[in-house]
Amino acid sequence: MNIVVIDDEQDIGFIMSFELKLSGHEATCFETAESAKDYISKNLSTIDAIICDFQMPKLTGLDIFRWVREKNYTGPFYILTGEPTMDTERLLKEGVTQVLFKPHDLNKLSEILKK
Repeated sequence: MNIVVIDDEQDIGFIMSFELKLSGHEATCFETAESAKDYISKNLSTIDAIICDFQMPKLTGLDIFRWVREKNYTGPFYILTGEPTMDTERLLKEGVTQVLFKPHDLNKLSEILKK
């Protein structure tokens, strides 16, 4: 799978990309929503899944989710958060595939992507 990872925390993005690559996936990691949007626009048809941090400077993960849906991306979109009180129900109603929680879901990425 070709997976885009967006997280403003460099260490988290590196860990996710590393684990995904170990599991045989291609992973492209971005620290800003702006750089990710540029890549996604140019490579939309080749992207199999997107994992995006919820709380980032300028744009939230939900902003990015809405933007990719406007671009007709229909693949899985995962929101990543460190907030245990996140309103996951609202995000799922919006159409987000799944909400992943830092740090414990990071170790399960390959399993989660198989669903």
